[in-house]
Amino acid sequence: MLRPCLQQVMEFAPQLRKDPGRLPPASPGGEVLVFAADDQGTPGGWTKRMMRTPTHIKKYEMTMPMAVLNDLKALPLSGLQIETGVMMLPVPIGKKNTRRQLPFLMLMVDSASQFILEAKLLSSEQGIDAMRALVPEHILSALLRHKVRPAELHVSSPWLHMLLEAPCQTIGIQLDHCRRLPALEDAQQEFMRAPFMFH
Repeated sequence: MLRPCLQQVMEFAPQLRKDPGRLPPASPGGEVLVFAADDQGTPGGWTKRMMRTPTHIKKYEMTMPMAVLNDLKALPLSGLQIETGVMMLPVPIGKKNTRRQLPFLMLMVDSASQFILEAKLLSSEQGIDAMRALVPEHILSALLRHKVRPAELHVSSPWLHMLLEAPCQTIGIQLDHCRRLPALEDAQQEFMRAPFMFH
């Protein structure tokens, strides 16, 4: 089921590039585009519809080393804009005789140069929420390792915006929730096209 779903998304992507107005501005709790199998029973048929996702508050158990925050805050503020996000990879992994799982890929990309600042594989073995709770620390630790305090961080996922909001306020980084992240999307497509991804 995953492959035909991805095929629909990939076919729609060029249309969206030509006409971004086909989607409403992104906002937490706003409408999202849903691809659904045709309920009329047409073989291979799909329909697209806009749906409003239910609003609910989710709690994550997140810890953030104060040393990381303090060291980042001490760095000079650069003019960089970094796009970051997490995507699921359609390549099951796992040890022999254990249930295989789909890994996730966290990417951090400079908006202007499209330079990939960080690419990190994440495991969901302890659950999706546990994996998500660690993402802010991964992002800020990567910035510290590269000795970069960007002017802005751009994200498109409501959950990631929620988790990064407090740390970004603490260290003086502007956090923006964006519908489109062009540099990040290009980097994600490059990873999906890489031969090693499916072998």
